[in-house]
Amino acid sequence: MTSLVDAGGTADVRALNAGDMTVMLRRHYQPEGRPPAGVFAPEIESPDGHRRADLIWMPTTIAGGKGELHGHEIKCSRADLQAELADPTKADPWAKYCTRWWLVISRPDLTAGLDVPEAWGVLAPPSGRRTRSMTVLRPAPKLQPANPAPGVARLAAWQLYGQAAQVAGLQQQVQTQDQELKRLRRQVRELELGGSRAPSKQALRVQKIVDLVNDLLRAETQIYTTDVPEEVIAAAIVDHVATRSAARHMRWDLEAIARAVETLTKPFANSASDLTTAARLGNAAARGEDEQAAVDAILAALPGAEVVT
Repeated sequence: MTSLVDAGGTADVRALNAGDMTVMLRRHYQPEGRPPAGVFAPEIESPDGHRRADLIWMPTTIAGGKGELHGHEIKCSRADLQAELADPTKADPWAKYCTRWWLVISRPDLTAGLDVPEAWGVLAPPSGRRTRSMTVLRPAPKLQPANPAPGVARLAAWQLYGQAAQVAGLQQQVQTQDQELKRLRRQVRELELGGSRAPSKQALRVQKIVDLVNDLLRAETQIYTTDVPEEVIAAAIVDHVATRSAARHMRWDLEAIARAVETLTKPFANSASDLTTAARLGNAAARGEDEQAAVDAILAALPGAEVVT
């Protein structure tokens, strides 16, 4: 055992708590703007479930000690530190799987006059020109855990469960934001179609049509609602409406043509019977009966002809 004294650092005006220290450790191991260099697991239970570590850090780069487990015990008050040092074996449920074990204190003078186990390193908040990296008051010696596998497995399970919970939370946020976006879009449509006044009947009808289209797409398959852009759906609706309109106008045109044909052929409706009568009178005239009557009948059978007497 050795006694650590004040290393010359000055305490902050505001007392730091465990949350503050965890934030500092995150900046120390995972600097902003750099790719993650390991797994940062705060408040993680030991493999046997008997003890929580304030932080387990597992580097994933060769320079950082790839595959090692670094355990951290945070202490922000002298009373808590004294209770921890009174029974160092309390750290064993995690420490026995770790390659290095760190005591993280909120002030460099917190250990003054106290015996810290030789197997523990000591970290303090950044000091002097350091604004990110923790101050190493004493390096942590490399330990030789008998079997770190349970610790690594516990860390992997923690990360998996954490990511699953994070994904579920993000999915819920996306669903909530999607519903809010739909609500805002409806409000925009109402304002565009009806101005600042209450939605008009036309606006409500348009909205109902849009909602029905969305319901049909969702009922058909979820793929359509995700893969087909809204612009394509809108264009398809417009094309369908235009096609029906063109068919309706074509029917009207055909009906107009039929009426015109009927008007043009009406004068010839009785032509067949008139010509038959004219032929009969012609025969009679040929027999010398009434020549003038035969001529008049033939002329009357021709549309637009006038009989001059």
